[in-house]
Amino acid sequence: MTTKFDIAFVLDDSGSISSSDFTKMRDECKQLSDRFTENDRLALFMFASSVSKLTSFTDKDTFAECLSSYRRTNGMTALYSGINSATTEFKNYSTDASRIMIVVTDGYNNQSGASSATVINNAIEENVIIYCVGVGSVNSTVLKNISESTGGCYYYINQFSQLNGIFENIISETDLYKDSDGDGLADSEEVEIRKIPNSENYYCYMVSNPCVVDTDCDSYNDYVEEYIGSSPVSKINKIEQTESSTSGYSVKWSDWQELIE
Repeated sequence: MTTKFDIAFVLDDSGSISSSDFTKMRDECKQLSDRFTENDRLALFMFASSVSKLTSFTDKDTFAECLSSYRRTNGMTALYSGINSATTEFKNYSTDASRIMIVVTDGYNNQSGASSATVINNAIEENVIIYCVGVGSVNSTVLKNISESTGGCYYYINQFSQLNGIFENIISETDLYKDSDGDGLADSEEVEIRKIPNSENYYCYMVSNPCVVDTDCDSYNDYVEEYIGSSPVSKINKIEQTESSTSGYSVKWSDWQELIE
């Protein structure tokens, strides 16, 4: 099974960003996008006084073309509107992929009507993990709260030339493809953030244990059970050595044996 990510880039195009700094941000984002796989999809939003959607979720080559051909608008900083627009895009067009948003800004929100609390609640509702990067004069308290409340991380830098190192952190240290137990399933596939019905509170739902290869100790690792559709947290669905599995899939035992080995 291959992990898939839908990644939305939400980038600041306000007037406070110089042409040279905007070029640095654009080029670093293009380099970062090239690190993703053919199974991943990328969307692109720019925000200034208003929000522009350059592309919905697409392949990384199309994403890079849209980024390269963008013509700046400048203006104010509609940060919250930018994040909300990307969250709505996840809601409408993202299905079976893990949802990641990368936000880069050099200023304070001074244009959006929404509050940071609304931004956070909307993102959590759609299982969107946000990584905010603040450059220079920003409200780090707000950006950090948005990031950490949604399960992401906040990074602060002084100059746009430092973006490369931050993006490396997002890929390697935060590790979007992190698989703590080495079972073939990314941690993001094994744990989900869900909302409590009729409440404003949220909880972590463990599909399977991201720190244990075989959550239910039935001798079949979580990857195998996810692959065939049996439960990784119940021994009731234990695979028998027959031509058909209890999950309802008609298979040859040699196929399962090869997966397990």
